[in-house]
Amino acid sequence: MQKPPVAVMLVLESTESTQGDQVLRGAANAVIDQLTPRDFVGVTNGNGGNIVVPLTQVTDKAKMKATIATMSLGDPPGYGADLNAAAAQLEKSKAGLKHIILLGDGDAIGDNYKPIVEAIYNKGITVSTVAAGSFGTDPGVMRQIAQWGHGRTYVSNSLSDVPQIFLKETNEALKPWIVEGSFTPHLASLLEALPGVPVNAFPNLTGYVATTPRAAADVILQSPQGDPLLATWEYGLGRVSAWTSDAQGRWTAGLLRWPSANRFFGDVVRYTLARAGDPALQMETQVKGDHTHVLVTAPSYSGAGVNLSAVTPDLSDRELTLASTGPGRFEGDLPTDQVGSYLLHVTQSAGGAVKHTNTFGVVVPYSPEYRDLGTDLNSLRAIAQAGGGNVIDDITQVFRVPVPAAHAAQPLDELLLVLAIVLFPLDVALRRLILRVEDVPAWRAAFKRKPARPLAAQATVSRLRERVAGVRTARAPKSALNEPKPEKTIEELRARRRR
Repeated sequence: MQKPPVAVMLVLESTESTQGDQVLRGAANAVIDQLTPRDFVGVTNGNGGNIVVPLTQVTDKAKMKATIATMSLGDPPGYGADLNAAAAQLEKSKAGLKHIILLGDGDAIGDNYKPIVEAIYNKGITVSTVAAGSFGTDPGVMRQIAQWGHGRTYVSNSLSDVPQIFLKETNEALKPWIVEGSFTPHLASLLEALPGVPVNAFPNLTGYVATTPRAAADVILQSPQGDPLLATWEYGLGRVSAWTSDAQGRWTAGLLRWPSANRFFGDVVRYTLARAGDPALQMETQVKGDHTHVLVTAPSYSGAGVNLSAVTPDLSDRELTLASTGPGRFEGDLPTDQVGSYLLHVTQSAGGAVKHTNTFGVVVPYSPEYRDLGTDLNSLRAIAQAGGGNVIDDITQVFRVPVPAAHAAQPLDELLLVLAIVLFPLDVALRRLILRVEDVPAWRAAFKRKPARPLAAQATVSRLRERVAGVRTARAPKSALNEPKPEKTIEELRARRRR
């Protein structure tokens, strides 16, 4: 069978020992031996992107091996330059598969590999790594490079294992993804996917896409090399069928002329369609708060178990293993804290085989309070009664109902402060001024008449006389005090105030 060409670049670095470097050279030669003259290979030696063997077709293996035998290996601080150089070589190739194999001890941490490797992968180039001779070195860098490059990673502290690892990676990475040539499919297993199809008389095919079967897949048809041609598996609540050849006649010309071709393709498609409910499984559900109680009745088998797979309203998956509570009775509580529809797929298994399956549904409604769409008069009356009011039935009476007086405390601190400011000067005046009852007539007379303005000299003499008269009056006997007192003038009051 003819295989499409592949291209691989080997990025090598020194193991810091002569014996180890010889092992690496031998591993590189083993890779070259695995390639065909239609394939391409190239080698870098870890010296800052130096290309020892440019990417060329493997037509002269002896010359390539001689170049590898005399090359010197470097121990770079980072793999970035070598990876970019290898990718630049692969970009020029028209091979269908482009791959880089990096072998090192993982201690070159001087570069930021994530953007470098992701850019290489975006060019259609995958990267695998082999962490060899990394004594005491964390191979995490090599794992990350392989992860970002969508390749594989291998870890070995024994250099003697490197050639075998290289051969394994070469077989995996360089395995062609398109295989062409005439062959007869082999029956691997007969499942319900092909009822009544005479697979033993299956016509020859001329090609297929090479794949690796999933761990849970059932391979029905396979190539002579063991590659899957038709495989099925369950995914979530459904089924998947994978046919690795074509249906347009490029590789299936004989199949399309086969009388059972329509039956074959029809059964493959029908196998993936939704299946009718199995009457052997029955389910009862009861929504209780944020969970739903599930009861499944099923046939009684020795060691049988029932599993439930649920798809929630937000399309996430939930798994639940139901407990056996009696013969043919299985129960469990499924968390249903989301409002909406849940799709439940129930599977009964016994002895490692699926016996019965069925699909059910359960709907979690909104809160029960949303069911009450009318007016809750009882709640309104209770609220009105608690507040000391009434329920108003007539909307026109809303603003006519007397509102009870409301009592509220009013702070007086600001008012008292203003009053204190006003009364303080009056309090001072009352303490400083001497007010007597006998002074009232004088005050009254002073306000009634307007005294003439005396000259400055006369006013001074008058004040002296008043002073003398006041002294004499103070020294006069008590009998003199009983005599009628002349009417006091404003000047006398002023003089008294000065004293």
